[in-house]
Amino acid sequence: MVLGRVAHYAVDAALLATALAGVKRQSGWTPDVARIPNETARSITTWYLGSGEFLFDSTVGFAHASSFFVKTDPTADAATSIAKQALKAAKKEGEQRGWFN
Repeated sequence: MVLGRVAHYAVDAALLATALAGVKRQSGWTPDVARIPNETARSITTWYLGSGEFLFDSTVGFAHASSFFVKTDPTADAATSIAKQALKAAKKEGEQRGWFN
């Protein structure tokens, strides 16, 4: 029972570290470990965040090598969505003003 709980906490900690690594890679924001006053705690935190980056890199490498994943461009998807919304709004306004009659 205790071993299962420890394993559960370890997996949760690994997922959190991986999520923090993803935030760092995508936005540049990372926890400021220099603000941790205790040298041992700072060292453990640095190791913990580094393990998250390792897991993140391993996951990205797996996805890159796998045929089950395809690379998409989220900015292009967002731009297409915004353009479609703008065209829809322009068409609606044009119909209301009688431009298409």
